[in-house]
Amino acid sequence: MKKYYEHSEIPGQLLKYFESIEPPSEPCVVLDPFSGSGTTVMVALRLGRRAIGVDLSESYTTMARKRIIDDCPMLNIPGEATE
Repeated sequence: MKKYYEHSEIPGQLLKYFESIEPPSEPCVVLDPFSGSGTTVMVALRLGRRAIGVDLSESYTTMARKRIIDDCPMLNIPGEATE
């Protein structure tokens, strides 16, 4: 099974759970209308899904965008994101 995530901070039990999940057979998009720090988007990308995060706070969206790109740069193409 191909791993869609690489992160050293994932606890052992949670890592086993992630490894048991099969990649999606059909394309899907996760929508998080209250994205905040971007955790839902990060997890979606680790699991091989596309994700859209929305938040009213410009400071949160800036922080989340940086956090998501820093977390998994190979899965995130900054040119595709809108600011």
